[in-house]
Amino acid sequence: MAFTSFPRPDYNGGFVTEYEHELLTCKSVPDGVHGFPTDPAPVIADAGVRTVRVRAGVDGNLRGGAFQSGATDTVLPQLAANTSGSPRIDLVVARLNRSDYSITPVVITGTPAANPVAPSPVRNLGPAGFFDLPLAAVRVAHNASTIAAGDVTTKCWYLGSDGQIRCTPDSRPPFEAGRVVWEHPTGRYLVGTGSSWVTAWDDSGVTKMTVDKGFAATENSLQRRAGVAVLNLKVKRPSAIFPAGSQTKVGSLPAGFAPTFPVQSAAVWWSGGEAAALRVEPNGGVYVVTLAGIAVGADRSIDGSLTWLTAA
Repeated sequence: MAFTSFPRPDYNGGFVTEYEHELLTCKSVPDGVHGFPTDPAPVIADAGVRTVRVRAGVDGNLRGGAFQSGATDTVLPQLAANTSGSPRIDLVVARLNRSDYSITPVVITGTPAANPVAPSPVRNLGPAGFFDLPLAAVRVAHNASTIAAGDVTTKCWYLGSDGQIRCTPDSRPPFEAGRVVWEHPTGRYLVGTGSSWVTAWDDSGVTKMTVDKGFAATENSLQRRAGVAVLNLKVKRPSAIFPAGSQTKVGSLPAGFAPTFPVQSAAVWWSGGEAAALRVEPNGGVYVVTLAGIAVGADRSIDGSLTWLTAA
């Protein structure tokens, strides 16, 4: 194919095709649903037999085109029966069909499994085929006849008035290299590397970790800024000891604070003059670690601090 350009008066009579319009606009108009992550869910359970609805008033962009759900809810075709013995997750998408350039809601049926995952959206980039924007994942239990509200999970990301992408940890767009998103409720800016998300900026302000029942903290300060978290903790077990050579969970980090790998740092048992350690795990757990042969008595405080890189 010879080098060409469009639009121009002497190209195709000054007209462009739908695909050429897509190429002209898709890079400057992000895909997404208009609004904010706390808006009413775009897809909700319906009272019919294995049915869900696209809520009225949902609009967005897909590959440079616009779509609107209209003034009334749209009930989608009945989801496929599931008699497999295992649950299944289906994916509701807004689908661009390049045969006529329509954008309509479509259900992609998933595969039953003990731990099912949603099917992948279709993302054809050429002049034919489909391109999908995820809207919601729907869990279909074995022999389910209805879909409950809790079976529907929003999977779309949202567009602000300037085209900024706003998402949640469960509804991020693909991590295309250089793509920037703002995440709710963590308040983080994330940048895609092409293979993962990395935190570009965030500031949680000073907050606290959750202390488990049976423990008490006289110091409990936690802050995350630009992907780095700092915890200052002075914790004790009023009615029991920390056993020697043990790792005892004392609390949990809020969402968005977990490390990418376990991090441990020395701490001090002041009243005993002995060393111990504080440890955080990728699951968000916070632990006191004691040395072999050295137990920390009841109502004795462990004092220390930790710094780590948070997982995006």
